[in-house]
Amino acid sequence: MRWIMLAVLFSLFPMLVSCIAGSGKPVENSEKVLRKEKVPEELISSITERKELTYDEFRKFAEHKNHNVRYLIAVNHYTPKDVLTRLADDRSRFVRRGVSINPAIDRDLVDKLMKDKKIYDGLVTNPVVPEELLLQIYDGRKKAEFPITFFAQNPNCPERIIQDILASDDVMAKDYLRQNGHYPPPKRYEPVIINP
Repeated sequence: MRWIMLAVLFSLFPMLVSCIAGSGKPVENSEKVLRKEKVPEELISSITERKELTYDEFRKFAEHKNHNVRYLIAVNHYTPKDVLTRLADDRSRFVRRGVSINPAIDRDLVDKLMKDKKIYDGLVTNPVVPEELLLQIYDGRKKAEFPITFFAQNPNCPERIIQDILASDDVMAKDYLRQNGHYPPPKRYEPVIINP
């Protein structure tokens, strides 16, 4: 079951990244910057496709001056914990948000990220965040900060939040629930043929 959930999550990962990113196109921007620095194409490809790197490569690019490059390291599920922990303190909110959506973060890092309210919109989409923390964020949020849609993107959305979404008129949130198997598909109506 856990492997199926991870497979679904990783298939949705690019969509989550694009929805939450907020800094344009990190892949394209990173490629441009790294090519200018004469980084080998194979390494650029490994970074932008979020493949496994050597420990030294993860550390080096986690300290890169460009926030788009650091973001790609932050969202890579192969990034070592100590590197993610360092990126969780990054000066760029975009990079910290990248750490918050990474499904490889552990409970210690989730607890650390809970202190940064500016990245809650990313954290609530991450299925590794425990239900009690999702509910804590949900109960404490102001609707203007970020919509309920972000919670609906989480495959482990708590039942109470699901019920609030179902009672709302937020069509996008309901679509995310449907994608995660929490909401039945809309009824399909067969055309009625009237014989003259």
